[in-house]
This record gives sequence, structure tokens and C-alpha cells, in this order.
Amino acid sequence: MNLVFFITPIVIMVLIKQIYYVPSGDLGRLSKTIVSKKYRDFESKVISEFNDKRKFKLLTEIQEKKDENKTRVLIIGDSFSSGQGNYGFVNQLAEVKELEIVLYQDLLRKKIEENPTLALSGLINGGYFNKYEFDYVVLQNVERYYLQRFDKDIDNFIIHLDSIENKIREPLNTNPNSLKESFSEELNDFMLFYQFNFSYQLNNRAFDSDVYKFPLSNSPFSYGNDLLVYYHDLVERKLSPSIEDLRKSVTVINQMSKKLRTFNIDLISIIAPDKYDMYYSLIKKKENFPKPTFFKQYNSISKDHIELDCFKILSDSVSYNLKDIYFYDNTHWSPTGHEIISKNLEKLINKTNAQH
Repeated sequence: MNLVFFITPIVIMVLIKQIYYVPSGDLGRLSKTIVSKKYRDFESKVISEFNDKRKFKLLTEIQEKKDENKTRVLIIGDSFSSGQGNYGFVNQLAEVKELEIVLYQDLLRKKIEENPTLALSGLINGGYFNKYEFDYVVLQNVERYYLQRFDKDIDNFIIHLDSIENKIREPLNTNPNSLKESFSEELNDFMLFYQFNFSYQLNNRAFDSDVYKFPLSNSPFSYGNDLLVYYHDLVERKLSPSIEDLRKSVTVINQMSKKLRTFNIDLISIIAPDKYDMYYSLIKKKENFPKPTFFKQYNSISKDHIELDCFKILSDSVSYNLKDIYFYDNTHWSPTGHEIISKNLEKLINKTNAQH
């Protein structure tokens, strides 16, 4: 009888977690946020509308010479580019028949180099563009990791052509202790689910979560009245970087752009804004939280490469009350956000082509 009395509350707690908590977006998983079934259905519907078959090519699939009747574009980025399935801006852009879109795929990020800036420099230094023809390279970085991606020895990093083929053939490492770790993660999930869902009532970060929750004056989401943001978004160097660090980063991109121009390739840089920066103006009592200045400082620097100002483009959409540019429980753009970026990137490429 005592055993039943002890076990029953635990069983009930496990059932509550299993019923109400369905992990999905990265922020939802980290914060153990309960998201309504209505939002899950809405999310699935939106994704299904855009999640077409893959139309872009992978870097390892292309011929050296490009189709003279098409503009060939190589996209090198982080999870905003290669981690969003076929509903992302890469695949949406590939629907334009005049464009041949090529992606530095997720497998290369895992096996060769994850840092987009370092990967592009490595391809330049390794002679990749001596052999393969392109009209544009799109370099995409997310705001929160932008500066630290320039902390490496970029000038001397090399990706050799033969290493790409060799690495592709190598199997990915698997974890032999995955079953044991799976049980450990499930137990940890159970404990954090109750800890965080209680603690968020007292503190914006549930005291030690990786995710902040901020109440909003006007929600930019179809479902959800608060803003979930990764705690890295509020790190001072990333939130309000020094103008000197930003100038150094722009100098590096300018130098890569200059090298690419010797191959008649234009470099387009895009920075994906963090959710905190994008929706800061909608946070209740925002004066109690640090104001982001990243893009204000970044945009004050003159550049010798092409830039797609994602922050301005998406901010304009927010000001028109367009909802769900980002997923509620995810750091990434929704298909709606990807569509906005895709259309503006297409316009920028067409405009640049017309000027040549």
C-alpha cells in the first residue's frame, strides 16, 4: 500500500508531461515549454504548404562548368540555410527557373567545417573557385554567432578539393552509449519540465534555463503571448559589439569579396537577426532589459561587398503586423520568414545582374 501511495504521484506526473509536452523547436526543447495542439497543427500546415521536393543542388552534385543560361549561386551558411528542410529560403529560391542554386550542405558542415565564414575562406584558399564556376556566393551567418566566427585564423585556412570527396565517403561517428544516454536524457527532461515550468513564473530565465521568456505587449505569433529567446542572444559582445570588432569582420568579408571578384563572382553577405533583436520593441517593460545595438553599429560601417539587410527587411514586415516570421518555439525563421528572404534575395540578384 505504501509503495502504491509513493508511485501513484510519480505516474501521474509522468503522464502529465507525456500528454502536454511535445518537444519540437529548439527553444521549446530547451525551455520545456508547453505548446498548444492548435499551434502544432498550425505549424504543420504552414510547413506542408512550403515543404516541396528539393530543387537546389548540393555542392558535391554539380559540374565544374555552369549552364550559361542560368545564374549559378552558391549558398554557404549555418542552420538557417542548411537545417530547415525543403521549406527554407534556399529551396524557395531554387524555384526561380533562371537560377541554379547550390548549397554547401549539412553533411559538409559536419565533416569539414561548420563555420560558414571559415568554410568560404577555405574554399577560396583551396582553389575551389579556380575549378568551379559561379556567379554569386551567398554567405549567411546568424547574429548571435557572427563575431566569434571571425576569431579563427581565416586567412590561412584551406579546404582542399580532394578532402571534400574523401570526407563525404567517411561514415559519421555513432555513439555506442546512445541507449544509456537516451534514458538519462529522458529522466533529465522529466525533472526540468517541472522545474522550469514552475520557475518561469518567478524569473524570466527560470534561474538557470538556456532560454529567456519575455511577456509581450503585442504578440507577433498566431499562438503564444510571450517571446522565447536563446540566452546567447543577450551576451554583451553579441548584443552590443564594439565597432572595432565589427570593422574587422567587415574587412575580412571585403577581402574575400575582392578575391572572388577575380573569378567574376559577387559575394552577398546576409545576417539572420536573433529573435531578441527582432522583437525587442514588443517586450513589455523593455527598458528593464538591455537594448540591442548590433545592427545599428554594423550598418554604420561602409562595405565593399553586397549586403542583404535582413534586419530591415524583416523589421518592416513586423511593423506591418505580419505574424509568424519566426517560429514561436524556435530560433529559426518560419516558412513565411524564409519566403520574405528568398524574394528579396532574388530581387537583389536580378538588380545586380542588370548592373553588370
